[in-house]
Amino acid sequence: MPFSDREKHREWEREYLRKKRQDNPEYYLWKAAKARAKKKDLDFSIEVSDIIIPQFCPLLNIPIIHEVGKGSHYRSPNTPSLDRIDNRFGYLKNNILVVSWRANFLKSDATIEELELLLTNLKTIK
Repeated sequence: MPFSDREKHREWEREYLRKKRQDNPEYYLWKAAKARAKKKDLDFSIEVSDIIIPQFCPLLNIPIIHEVGKGSHYRSPNTPSLDRIDNRFGYLKNNILVVSWRANFLKSDATIEELELLLTNLKTIK
């Protein structure tokens, strides 16, 4: 059964947006951060050019791999994630870092003191 013009257009649009997202991951990290900042009433003064995706996560030293096309909410541990270094502040040029999603999830909103305590206690259990 042949595709209708509408179906062809939808398929073209899906592929166009997938390619655009694949080719511009910094823009989509910026766009999502801007929406979060607005929702949480946080300062936001970064530009797309401030977002630099490294080859390896600076916190876990795992490769950062940008994958597109696995669903809008798909995240692998290696997916790039824009982190606010100090969660008391918004998205400012000196307060952002691209890390792996896994590192950002582990860090979440924990303080350094909480993370150190967690590590200390984990070491005593093992």
